[in-house]
Parts: sequence; C-alpha cells; structure tokens
Amino acid sequence: RVWRLLVPLPFGILVLAPPQIYLERLTHGEFQGNFLEFLPLYFRDWHVWGGNFAWSGVHLWYLENLFLYTLVLLPLFAALKSQSGRRITEALGRLSARPGAIFLWALPIALLFILLDPSGLTRPGLSEDLARLVMFWPFLVYGFLVFSDGQIQQAIVRQRGIALALASALTLAAAMLTDVLGEHPSFFLFTLVMALGSLLIWSSILVVLGYGMRYLTANHRLLAYANEAVLPFYILHQPVILIIGYFIIPLPLSILAKYLIIAPLAFGITLGLYEFGVRRVNPVRRVFGLKPRKPAMPVADLAA
Repeated sequence: RVWRLLVPLPFGILVLAPPQIYLERLTHGEFQGNFLEFLPLYFRDWHVWGGNFAWSGVHLWYLENLFLYTLVLLPLFAALKSQSGRRITEALGRLSARPGAIFLWALPIALLFILLDPSGLTRPGLSEDLARLVMFWPFLVYGFLVFSDGQIQQAIVRQRGIALALASALTLAAAMLTDVLGEHPSFFLFTLVMALGSLLIWSSILVVLGYGMRYLTANHRLLAYANEAVLPFYILHQPVILIIGYFIIPLPLSILAKYLIIAPLAFGITLGLYEFGVRRVNPVRRVFGLKPRKPAMPVADLAA
C-alpha cells in the first residue's frame, strides 16, 4: 500500500498539483502572472490548509483517503479473514443470495448520508475534504466483503439486470428529486432523497460489478495492459485535461466541439505519457505505483 499509494502522492503534490492550482487561480482572477512567478507562492503556503499548497494532491485525494482507510480498517479486515470472521461473511453471503437482499446494502450508506448530511441540505455542510474522508469508507469495506464470499458475487451477477433498471430509473429521477428538495427541505423529504440517492450509488456499483464479473472474465492482452495503466492514467489525466481545456475553452466553438477536441486529445496525450514516459522506465514506474518490469528473458532461455 505504501508503494502503491504513498509514493505517487508526493509526486502529485509537488509536480502535478502546482500547474492545476495555477490555472485555477488564473481563471478565477485570483492571480496574475506566469507559472514561474506563481510557483514560490504555491510552496510558501505549505503550512496553510486551504491555501495554494495542495496537501490532498488535488485529484489525488483518493490515494490519500484510501491509505488512511486501509490503516484504520486493517484490524477489521484481519478479523473478517479469521475463522469466526469467515462465518460472518458466509452468513452475509447466504442472506445476500436471497432475491433483492443485495440491494439492502444501500441502507448503511443511506444512514451515513442522513446522519452526516455532506451536502449541507439541513445543516452547515462539511468541507469537501472532510466529506470525502468520512463518506467513502463503507465502499472499501463493501469491496472486501464482495470478494470474500462467492455467494455474494453470484447474487450480484444474477441481479445485474435489476440493478441496471434501478440505476437507470433513479438516474432519470435524480434531476426531479433535486428540484423537489429546494433550499429548506423537510426531514422526511431529505431522508427520502438521501435513501434514493444511496440506492442509486449502490445500484450503479452493482451494475459495473455484475456485468464485469459476467463478461470480463477472459484474460486478454489489452485487458492486462489497461489494468496496469489504470493508476498512472488516473494520476496523469486531470492535469492534462486542465491544460488542454485552458487553451480550448476560450475558443468561439460550441460545447460539443470543445468536448470532441478535449476528450480525444487528452486521452491520446495521457496514453502517450504512460506508454513512453512511465511504462517502459522502471524508476518512473515506481513513482507511479507500479512494480518494476522484469527483464526480457533471452531467446535461448525461452527455447530451453
């Protein structure tokens, strides 16, 4: 976890975050000048939370939070892997195998949303960093539980169609529910919307897991390549998008035209940076959380 999460994080904070914060300050009228003039200001605010220095790495907050979750939840995961813990996961598997029971997993998520109200609909909202930290840990626990018991996985695969229908319907209803809430919703209405929102989140996850476990089970070179590229892509994609967007968005083009320029261009550049700047160079691979590449075996050894 240290190699996978904590090594890329400082690289993101020190190298990838400064240009993103610079573009944010520039486009919001909070700074005037070139990037080299801004750079000392970025590092000057290292001790100020909410200043220019991005302790969370901007979009890399996920790596930071995931590492903290791992440390805090490690005793729970160890307990669930024990003999008594396996009995708990097996019982959960039998329960989840019943029709519709897998969707009840949305209830703890809903309860957390209702109690903490991260959007600040009924009370002053949490800061964005704190909201992310306290709201997303159940999904790591759920991921552990899903892959700890085959019955849970089978239930997800069997009910993937129901999950897709439910997620689609709730997605269409989301805009209307937001309008219904208003600025000062009643507790009943707030509770209902949080419950439906939690069910939408969980159903969407079930769709990805259910169809993935059903149709993405065969080994393939492209799948193996993409699997290794996920973390470097995640680390690189946002600064690439923001830099391209900074130059494309002011152009007198339609939103669709701008999207059709930014999306493929950002994908191509990110892919190129990964393929030629990360994937083939072992020291750089370690910075991006990847294991070193093994040296190619000589032909004579392969023949032997």
